[in-house]
Amino acid sequence: MMIADTDAAVLKAGDYIVNPGPDQIKNKTGILHHYVDLSKESYFKQAWKHFL
Repeated sequence: MMIADTDAAVLKAGDYIVNPGPDQIKNKTGILHHYVDLSKESYFKQAWKHFL
């Protein structure tokens, strides 16, 4: 990663979840969720609250 001046970290497939479903959001499955398409609604209604 050029900006961080460090090597990139590669996550396991189960840790990086693209388009997480409601159960994955609720159970905080994985390390990184990538909210796209239909999962964005769940992000704006539920997931962001976990970061407060």
